Amino acid sequence: FGIPLDAVSDETTEIMGEGFISVRTPLAVLFVDIRGFTRWSDGRDPRETVEHLNRQMGLEARLIRSRGGRINKLLGDGILAYFPASGIDDCIETAVEIQRQISAEGMLPVGVGCAFGEVILGDIGEEARLDFTLIGAPVNRAARMCDSARVGQVCLSSAVCEGASSDLLQELKGRYPHREILVEVKASDPPLSALKLVVSGK
Repeated sequence: FGIPLDAVSDETTEIMGEGFISVRTPLAVLFVDIRGFTRWSDGRDPRETVEHLNRQMGLEARLIRSRGGRINKLLGDGILAYFPASGIDDCIETAVEIQRQISAEGMLPVGVGCAFGEVILGDIGEEARLDFTLIGAPVNRAARMCDSARVGQVCLSSAVCEGASSDLLQELKGRYPHREILVEVKASDPPLSALKLVVSGK
């Protein structure tokens, strides 16, 4: 849950005082969210629900960490993770691999979204309870990308696509059905262009 040293750019300033930490740095942000979880869990045995969630989130977490990502939050039925600016390809490949393995294991379907940009990482809360978390527009954009990704899909913001290697994008476009889409972020802001990959399902 800490700050990976290679995620912090040379221009980043860290302010440490009275136990508080704040860092501003560019990161690739990844959101994973289970689709239809409330309906699936309704009336199900609590132990079965928790055991399934732990298995599924354990798989997702291992895939994230295996490519250099860090988990920031476990969100009940979702995960917020991040990769250093140099790891945009790793972020994309992780998103795709999560969809592939979730489908192969017959686990609950998910949507995955990725965004990139400058975020603030810091201890946020009040004195008795501080949570180390990410804030900033890229976090919101990753969440909206995830919302736009249906079952088996990965949605990549234009900033992620611009920062990715052309060889990787060409490979993914050749392997999976895909299309360019526009994603609404805020009513007052113009929609963001994004690339949607259909990794599993239709």
